[in-house]
Formats: sequence, structure tokens, C-alpha cells
Amino acid sequence: MSLRLREPDLVARAIEMFVFEHVNRTQGAVIGLSGGIDSALTLSLAVRAMGPERILGLLMPDADVTNDQDMKDARQWAEQLGVATHTIPINSFVKEFNFTGLGTFTEDRNISGNLKARIRMVLSYTVANLQNRVVLGTGNRSELLLGYFTKFGDGAADLLPIGALYKTQVFQLAKHFQMPIQFLDKPPSADLWEGQTDKKELGASYEIIDPILYELVERRRQPHQVIESLPANEALVRKLVGRMEANQHKSEMPPIADVELTF
Repeated sequence: MSLRLREPDLVARAIEMFVFEHVNRTQGAVIGLSGGIDSALTLSLAVRAMGPERILGLLMPDADVTNDQDMKDARQWAEQLGVATHTIPINSFVKEFNFTGLGTFTEDRNISGNLKARIRMVLSYTVANLQNRVVLGTGNRSELLLGYFTKFGDGAADLLPIGALYKTQVFQLAKHFQMPIQFLDKPPSADLWEGQTDKKELGASYEIIDPILYELVERRRQPHQVIESLPANEALVRKLVGRMEANQHKSEMPPIADVELTF
């Protein structure tokens, strides 16, 4: 089953109008560029919406993990689109968090990965505040539904231009606009530790995951119905459902105590 974009030009135009409407009230937008397909497509759509002079690309490499080629790809794509970039290595910030009292928690790759994602978003918002810009997030619908992002890290943003597109649809739109092949060929990865890929963490490729999510969410089908209607592994469907339920808090406002006040 393929979640094909029937009218990619109309989809792109809707996103561009959305970006223009919200960014036009400010001096522009900041976007973190990882060298991956999501940020590359988001940048392209933002430029189409606002023009390159209103967009600033931030490159925030981790010297221990980030592939040099990814940063090169991100920088070259920004240059091709006429977008200015600024590079802020994050290793010194990570090091400052590793102080006596809390322990050397960077040995836990999940905690370390979350920290790195949050540092990048702090830097993005600091630059945005300084320049009266908004922060464009790069999350797609697959990631948002699964909670496959860091709370208050890459999940934090003022706008999510491609947040309605499943990951496979992100690739479709990128191909439609003939984006450079290096973005289309890279295995999706959050790039928070060496060897990390979305497929390894989620248990399958997005070509398999997206139809399952579509059936569960858009068509509101029960897990057993999805298992029966798709050539899907039962364990995978249950795993995805469990991940969605466990991570639901990431997409909600913090609960507030229901207190009756007396004045």
C-alpha cells in the first residue's frame, strides 16, 4: 500500500502559504539543517514561500557523531537556494552538562541523544529571539504519531511545515521537486549516536510503517483489523501501537491540576 500524494503541487502550495502567513509577521525563520531529507525539504518549501533572504539555516554538528558529508550536503543545498547559514558545534555545550553531581550521563546514549536534541533547539530559539524570527521544525507525521522525537528538543518549534506528511510522502514531494539525489538516498536517521537509523529503532522501514499508521490513525482501525488487512507483522503493529500510546504525552500540553480556588 502506497500513501501516494495525488497532487504534490497543491500540497506544496498549501504548505508555502502556511509558512508565509506565519513567518511574514516576523523578520524571518530559523531552521536547523541536518543534511537529511526532512530539513532539506522544509528549507526548500520555506524558500519558495518567503524567499531565501528571510531564512537562516543553522548547522549544529556533533563532532563525535555527525557525518561531515551531511554538513557538506546541508551547506551546499542552502547555498544553492541562496540561504545564509551559521555553524554552531554543540560539543562544548554537551561537555558542560557532564559535571560532578549528576554523573557522566552521556554514557547513556538515549539521555545523551535527548540532551543533544534539546541543546540544538535552545540554540535555535536563542538565535530566533535575537533576530525576531520563528523556528521552523522539520518533523513529519510519521515521527509525530510515533513520538519519535525528543520532547522539548526537535519536537519543539513554532511551525511544523511538513507535519501533515508521512515520511514516505516527504520523499515523494522531494522527488517531485527533483531535489538532489544525496538527500533521497540517505537512510533516515536522527543522527544522535553512531550507527543510529530510524529503521533500526522503529523495527521497519517507513514503506512498511506508514500504511500501518494510516490504517490505525486516519481510518481508525483496530490493530487486529490492520493485521488482517495488511501484510504486516503482528509484533510490529503491536510495537507501533505501544509506542504511540507511550509517547502520547509528547504531543500534549502538560496536565494541570484541577484545583478549585477560593478568593
